[in-house]
Amino acid sequence: MAKFTGKPGFMFRVGKEAHRAALARTGAKTMDINGRTFEGFIWVDPAKCDARALKRWVTLAEKYVSALPPKGKR
Repeated sequence: MAKFTGKPGFMFRVGKEAHRAALARTGAKTMDINGRTFEGFIWVDPAKCDARALKRWVTLAEKYVSALPPKGKR
């Protein structure tokens, strides 16, 4: 199981445009760390996410991140 800042679950970057629709999915909630909301990032409860749902989450996140421009060199 994935963990992020002590919270068990899956985190997906879906983008601001897909945020509201993503929240309508079972087990989804907005990523909130120390009272700060991260729009475009979604926490998903693994207990409410079967293999088919997980595949749909990964597909949604891949669609968003694959469209991002490449990071510049440091």
